[in-house]
Amino acid sequence: MEEKKLTGIPSIDYKVNKERVYGIEEDYSMYDIDKSMFEYFVDCVYDKLDDTMIEYLDVKITYKDMIKMVYNVARSLQELGIQKGSYVVSIMPNTPEVRALIYACSLLGATIHPIDPRTNKEALKKMTEQADLVICYEDLYPTYNEIFNNKVIVSNAIECFSKIRLLKEAYKLYRNNERLPERVKIVKSKLVTDWRSFIKKGKYRTKKIKAGYESGKVAIIESTSGTTGKPRGVMLTDKNVNYVALQHLKLQLDYTKGDTVLDLLLPSIAYWLGTFHALQCLGLKTYVMPALVLEEFPHVLTKLKPNNLILGPIHLEQLVKKDNLIEYLIQVLDKEDIKKEFLKLLTSRDLLDSKEKLESFMEYDENTLRQKIKEFIQEEDLGDLSFIKHIITGGDILKEEQLIETSRVLSKHNCYTPITNGYGLTECCGVVGINPDRGRGKNGPVWFPLPDNEVAVFKIVNNKFVECMANEEGELCIKINPDTSVMIGYKDDPEKTNKCKLLHDDKTMWLHTNDLAFIDKDGFVHSNGRISEIIIKAGFKISPVTVENVLLMHPMVSSCKVIGVPDPKVRAIPVAFIVLNDNNVDINKTIEEIRELCTKYLTYDYFTPDKFVIIDKMPLNNSGKPDRGKLLQKIKQETL
Repeated sequence: MEEKKLTGIPSIDYKVNKERVYGIEEDYSMYDIDKSMFEYFVDCVYDKLDDTMIEYLDVKITYKDMIKMVYNVARSLQELGIQKGSYVVSIMPNTPEVRALIYACSLLGATIHPIDPRTNKEALKKMTEQADLVICYEDLYPTYNEIFNNKVIVSNAIECFSKIRLLKEAYKLYRNNERLPERVKIVKSKLVTDWRSFIKKGKYRTKKIKAGYESGKVAIIESTSGTTGKPRGVMLTDKNVNYVALQHLKLQLDYTKGDTVLDLLLPSIAYWLGTFHALQCLGLKTYVMPALVLEEFPHVLTKLKPNNLILGPIHLEQLVKKDNLIEYLIQVLDKEDIKKEFLKLLTSRDLLDSKEKLESFMEYDENTLRQKIKEFIQEEDLGDLSFIKHIITGGDILKEEQLIETSRVLSKHNCYTPITNGYGLTECCGVVGINPDRGRGKNGPVWFPLPDNEVAVFKIVNNKFVECMANEEGELCIKINPDTSVMIGYKDDPEKTNKCKLLHDDKTMWLHTNDLAFIDKDGFVHSNGRISEIIIKAGFKISPVTVENVLLMHPMVSSCKVIGVPDPKVRAIPVAFIVLNDNNVDINKTIEEIRELCTKYLTYDYFTPDKFVIIDKMPLNNSGKPDRGKLLQKIKQETL
């Protein structure tokens, strides 16, 4: 059979490249996505009802348990007047109850808006003022109860179908041996109740549940991270979320019965919504973490041993830091003056979740200190990571140097699984494409659209959108088809919606992402950051991602972020914020070495940052991305 020739126009070559990457597509017509998320979920797992769906602090919940719980929550919601068209707000960490709540609202036809528990008071008040019901994490209730003018249900992060509070030992195991916290005292009223009382409202009711699914209706609202401005509420339909689940099925990843996945994201992130609805529909067992301090990730990984990881670059960074810490401790053991070297470690390294423990070692004599370090290395070493089958990372660009270093650490611990780089937007239910594994992908931080997603890169010529040729940079856009993951629009912001969902001259509708990218001849997308983050210095454009990739080449650079800072003479200058692996190095010498790398590897001199700022820790926003606002505040406090 003659191989089809490529034209160099990515949208035309898409079908040829898609067949090369994914193979001949099977028949998936039996999967109807035009139904509620809950109905789609039940259809997918009807033959897995007795399998474990969730393990949460040592409590195992089967698919049958979850389905029963969804019906129970739906009946309880009905008792409170929640029905088709109602608006429910959830301010909860990651718990099984959140899943039951989302599916119950989907069943009833109500709209649910999961909100990040870290949201500030002013924003929270605005987000909840239209709600018919608020489900609130109990630790937040004493602080925020006066802003909730609606019916309020107060739940606990360790509720877990009212069983988990009996498992004190399990709780201690996951939360650093802390005592089980006292329950917040809730003054019950017609407007306020706790989760258990809420569940009792529907547990023994026989009243028929009135399903309220309507195609095209807003089912869930997820907030953007605010990377390019204030966070916006993205309105998604059941069909949007089910579409993502179907795309994961079409990827044909080699998941097998008994496979597990670690869930350490928040329900307020669209990446969580699309991915974990998909994996639940595929029948995987999920380890759900209610709260996870970032530094604890390596410990949780080696304890639970999940086969599949869905996470962000920042989590992989913790694995590298943990391994570097162990390597450094091994070197300390060989030093004659072990106390001096160990003190240097304590003052110069990121000790992750081991800071308190390691600092306590200083009270020992040299022989005991040496023994304690050996015991620590044995306990904390990452060990054998060969249990990992898939690693999918998203939320931010995984830079090439990060990819190389993480792969080095993983292979050192017997994990040769390629890291699958993903790309997604809240506006597309969190997932648009991934870099396929099993030899179908490419090396580096690139990705290929999910099987039914069509993407293209456009530039403006004579006030018209013109598609870029292969390897030509422009704005990344996602085609809006009848079946799509693309949002309805932004809540209460039709003007912004109309600016990003645009009809082109050929009558096709596209979502404009504000992301710079190019598509190579094989159809793989190379993302180059946000258009709004491009720095324009004296009329010349500077890509922060390009500069950051060079900065990360220096062995002392742990993480970095390059931003544009306003300048009256040249409009803006690039400033690099850098976190070092070791704060005891000669800072001036290290900066000079970094500057030399920029001179050597950056094509243009003006790409080299005008200022290098060394910081102890990278400030992050709620999505785990570097917080540009806080970095700008920091630079304003200094004299450029």
